[in-house]
Amino acid sequence: MRSTTLVLAAAAALVTVSESLLRADGLTEPVDAYCTLDWHNDCTSTIEGPCLVNEHEGHTYVDGFLYLNFSFLSHEEGVTYERSDHQGNDVFVRDGHYSLTVIPD
Repeated sequence: MRSTTLVLAAAAALVTVSESLLRADGLTEPVDAYCTLDWHNDCTSTIEGPCLVNEHEGHTYVDGFLYLNFSFLSHEEGVTYERSDHQGNDVFVRDGHYSLTVIPD
């Protein structure tokens, strides 16, 4: 159990660091949503909870999701991540890392 907690903490720190980017002014107002995060590693647990979603010029930012923040830049779609619609929910997949599902409130 302790090793699973350490793996989750290390992965969360890596995601937070790798996802933190300077943002452009003029973001839309944050929209309340519910997020689920599935790791693509030996850890089988799912993290879920409320989150905030902002969009600006095709970029999507997910903030306030527990202790994590994510940036999905439009010019990186198809390169560093894939975005799809699954039953009205946005799904962002960074292959080999995680899948983030954003469910609008």
